[in-house]
Amino acid sequence: MASEFVPDTSEIGSLTAHSNEDSQFVGSLSGVYFIQTVKRAFDGLDGPGSSESQLPTAEEMLVGAGTPPRDKRHRTSSVRDTASSSEVVESAAEWTYDPSLTASLGNLPPPDVAKGLMMMMYFKVWHPLFPFLHGPTFLQAMEKVYSSGNEAQHTPESCIDHRSTCWTIIFQCVFNLGSLLAPDVDLPSESKIPAPTSFKSLLGTLSSRHDIVSLQALLAIQVYLVVTMSHRQASTVGGCILRSMLHAGLHRCPFRCKQLSAHDRQLRKRVFWCAYAIGRYHSQALGLPLGIHDSDINVCLPAAREMHSPRGQTTQSANGSSAPQHGNKEDRDKESVLASYVDSGTLTGREVELSHKSILVRSVRRSSVLFLVTDVHKR
Repeated sequence: MASEFVPDTSEIGSLTAHSNEDSQFVGSLSGVYFIQTVKRAFDGLDGPGSSESQLPTAEEMLVGAGTPPRDKRHRTSSVRDTASSSEVVESAAEWTYDPSLTASLGNLPPPDVAKGLMMMMYFKVWHPLFPFLHGPTFLQAMEKVYSSGNEAQHTPESCIDHRSTCWTIIFQCVFNLGSLLAPDVDLPSESKIPAPTSFKSLLGTLSSRHDIVSLQALLAIQVYLVVTMSHRQASTVGGCILRSMLHAGLHRCPFRCKQLSAHDRQLRKRVFWCAYAIGRYHSQALGLPLGIHDSDINVCLPAAREMHSPRGQTTQSANGSSAPQHGNKEDRDKESVLASYVDSGTLTGREVELSHKSILVRSVRRSSVLFLVTDVHKR
């Protein structure tokens, strides 16, 4: 008897990395795979020794360029494969404090206050649960802004770039998050975020790009709003995060893309699962539909052995056969708290799918409830 399942239904999308932080994803349903096949056929007509095709990329044919076309040779050279996940791939030193955000987010606190809030509070309490930041990169960025003294806060606005805006938001959120757990640390009033609504005007700027630092800034805002019990605003920010992650392809396993560096693969996973866990929490807390279903995700879970490897790259096992690459054990240990939160979020998502459907389609099987209860007890 023939199987009821259609064979070979795996998605063949396109994940293009423009740099170590910036990427774009287009799913197979858009027709990108067909266009790439036709484009390769036309390129082959010119012969193997012909110059590079002047045709636009398949992604640009489907969704438009969006931004000025990037030189392909520059795109390739900007993506470096690194062996260590702790290596800082994108330099955080190239940024300065954005003075235009002073009115909405406040000024940087004094160095001694900043150090106490960051090291003793944020990285001790919040970072293990939401490790969307890379510690060495954060320290490098902090050293840069405070070593510049007051000059950083008097930089002309015309010299401020997108990265500087993102890092300014990240720092102000981190310092204010730390101050919530340290009432004995006197955070100056001019360094405090006035109100949760202060972030509204920033969402458009942060959502205009789909790079890692923009997502980190959005996540910093969302975590701050969650902690201050501003859940509706946090859920709105979560919607921006979700769409940016999908456009960047963070819901697809980064270890299957050989263009990405080892550092960036790990960071993309952490950013995605942090956003996933918070999104599941908001679906339950506010009674809202899930933003993304588990069946749409093929990113390996945090603290689990990595089951994928970049295309065309395999590692050799002890018996000489090829085996998938695995994440660093130290990285997996650091993600254990996040892994527990993600596991809880997965169960929460299943409960939301059972209980929060339209009354026209709601039909809960007893077996589904039994399986869910069993899985909860197994945890």
